[in-house]
Amino acid sequence: MKNSSRRLIFLLADGRNLPFIIHPFSEGSRIGSIPDDAAIEGRYGSDPEVEAMALVRNTLYGEVDREVREWMAEHRFIPRFLLSLGVFFVVFFMLSFAIRDMIPLVDELLVASAAAVTTYLVMDRKGQLSKPALERKILLKKKVDRINFSQSVHLVKLERIFQQISGAGESGAAIPEDLFGQLRRDLAADEAEQGAVDELRILQQQLGDMLKPRKKKRIDKAIERSVRNRADGHSNSAVSPAIYSSRDEQLYALIRLLRSDLPLSDSVQSP
Repeated sequence: MKNSSRRLIFLLADGRNLPFIIHPFSEGSRIGSIPDDAAIEGRYGSDPEVEAMALVRNTLYGEVDREVREWMAEHRFIPRFLLSLGVFFVVFFMLSFAIRDMIPLVDELLVASAAAVTTYLVMDRKGQLSKPALERKILLKKKVDRINFSQSVHLVKLERIFQQISGAGESGAAIPEDLFGQLRRDLAADEAEQGAVDELRILQQQLGDMLKPRKKKRIDKAIERSVRNRADGHSNSAVSPAIYSSRDEQLYALIRLLRSDLPLSDSVQSP
């Protein structure tokens, strides 16, 4: 599998010239789960601002922090749970039997529960600052720092179309057919090379993973219906990606339209 040993991160600018980051790191594909010999590569369209690259780094650093937090929660859950449970029973026993007073039972339960929760949170905080957690953060952030970005000429053209759609400010904005047609011809010519075609497939999958399944299915059906109508001679039946409200929906719909009559396989990189 050509793409099984690499992961791609995409950086595009929308119609307001704000950076739009699309990366594969989610529940099914964490940074730490990627083999050390696998390449993580970056692709961008127009030359990004320094602030945009800093945003990419901070976004991926945030993914690392979340991944380490979940990793520690998973590996230290049982000790923290048992210690918190022990604190609950000790506090409850002291309030119920060791200290004779008029505190109602419900208050004793509340105080014991609060002590147990506090213990759990304190232990969780200490776990995040422990040596294993800090070492894992350092290793994963070094992996992020090694990511190299390069420009893709096809993404430059795709970005120009995306900017006109996402910056139009109206749902009826039409796709610039001259740019769209030229990009489609370029991609068809690139089929033998597979480079840009693979990037487009990966970008479509990652955008699809960002969408809610129902929203993704709704867009797929709309694009398929539009393509069938166009094939039947209804020239004004094309769906404009500008009708969608978010950048990920607009870009996903644009790529689905772009791929609709290209001989591209649906196989994409596996997590």
